[in-house]
Amino acid sequence: MQGFALTLEQIIEIISVYATAEQYIDAVAATPGWYVIGGFTMPATADLRTDVMGSVSDANLQERVRLYCVSPGSVGPVSGSEATLNSLTDIQAFSGVVTLTAGRVYQFQAEVTGGAGAGLFGSVRRATLAGT
Repeated sequence: MQGFALTLEQIIEIISVYATAEQYIDAVAATPGWYVIGGFTMPATADLRTDVMGSVSDANLQERVRLYCVSPGSVGPVSGSEATLNSLTDIQAFSGVVTLTAGRVYQFQAEVTGGAGAGLFGSVRRATLAGT
């Protein structure tokens, strides 16, 4: 006797645009303290989230990573793209869902606020884009 099985598969499109290398960002007392940690040109319009892995050196610090558009006519922070964390050990954080437009140039920017001085910093192990 021979058996047959039916397998259903979903097609998943993965957009691999950019992943930052590990970065350390010195803390500042207050915003603005944005530091560019990478950039890319968006190959196709897509709904995505900022996906960050990182930590801070002190519990009073807050680390934020956002997308910033540098294309003419659209320059500025991408609303809703900010991921926030304040853990002393590496954790993953996501932003809300944002629509990124094909052909535009975006930067990943990070800042660490809540104190300034020796030994106060944030670590971004990686920042990339994740599907919804």
